[in-house]
Amino acid sequence: MDVAGKTEEAVSFLAAHHLEALRVAVSNGWPQEFGVIGTPATVVIDRFGQIQFVHAGQLPDLGAILGKDLEALPAP
Repeated sequence: MDVAGKTEEAVSFLAAHHLEALRVAVSNGWPQEFGVIGTPATVVIDRFGQIQFVHAGQLPDLGAILGKDLEALPAP
């Protein structure tokens, strides 16, 4: 998830959802590596390194959308 330099916001979101084990990448150079051609973009990668969800454009409610994505991932 590229949080446009808003690291504290990402950490807060993860803590609020008890997802401290997740990792967040704050970078401007990664989208092309994942086949994303526009920014902003959000990519959810599972614990096996597989891309599970890609969202292009600014999301109206990032927390709600990511919450649904994370709930859809298989349990560890």
